[in-house]
Amino acid sequence: MLFIIYRTDRPETSPELRARLLPDHKAHVKGIESQIALAGPMLEPESGKVIGSLIVAEFSSLADAHAWIDDEPFTLANVYQSTDVRHFINAWPQRVGFPVS
Repeated sequence: MLFIIYRTDRPETSPELRARLLPDHKAHVKGIESQIALAGPMLEPESGKVIGSLIVAEFSSLADAHAWIDDEPFTLANVYQSTDVRHFINAWPQRVGFPVS
């Protein structure tokens, strides 16, 4: 099943904290890379500051998605203010080959 993991940062989360944790975060995400439909940071339009994360990935269950989230380095460091996880049905054909920005 596909799940959307929509996470917003705490207002006090610093870019320095995110930068320090980024290698560990990427390593954790790499553990599910074959399950990911798309993933990346969400940005504040005016400043370009990272304000959260979005992942659409396949997990066997909602419990498995939450287990992965619970061990994620940004989670452990209390980066996020909120996390919303929703089952998602892909009902639209995908374009392929989007470049990584």
